[in-house]
Amino acid sequence: MQATIKNYKSKVEIMYRHSGVIIRPICRTDSKWLLDLHNDWDTLQYLTDGRPVDEKQQDMWVERMMNSSSSMRMAVITEYEHINIGLHPGDPIGCIRLDRIDYLNGTILVGGDIVKKARGNGYGNKMFSAMLSFVFNVLNMRRAYLSVLETNKIAYNLYKKFGFKEEGREMAAVIRDGKEIDYINMYLMEREYRKNAVE
Repeated sequence: MQATIKNYKSKVEIMYRHSGVIIRPICRTDSKWLLDLHNDWDTLQYLTDGRPVDEKQQDMWVERMMNSSSSMRMAVITEYEHINIGLHPGDPIGCIRLDRIDYLNGTILVGGDIVKKARGNGYGNKMFSAMLSFVFNVLNMRRAYLSVLETNKIAYNLYKKFGFKEEGREMAAVIRDGKEIDYINMYLMEREYRKNAVE
């Protein structure tokens, strides 16, 4: 793993390498692929707000995230070529969500989404491994937590694989196609991450 952190008049630029991917803060030029990722039904169906957005809304969101003090959105970029699915070095494979960053108590809400052509090819593992390394080794958090819809079995199994444990449910938190769906709340402590992590 390798972290490069630069300060430009209080603006922090971070580039972090881990597990064959690079993570960095999103920028305005990411807006188009982030829009496509957000509006993909395989992403929307697992979000609290399942409505698509337009280009103007997406641009405003990117600007807001770039200037947030309590949230970060990180682009995940592949370092290697994956010809059979059309990925080349420097291509985006996903977006990491870091919210409610509490430096005092060392807690953070995490999540992420994978672009369509990268799904099912191990990039979820790479992205999540890089994200957790960044959270615990760079941001120095002691507790990461998340919420996942009970219908999102792939994500749930990924989180379990990385050591996340259930700590409760938000019953009937979301409605999809007229059906009430629970949110499963999960957490991972830094000490458990250290015990299980394979760097």
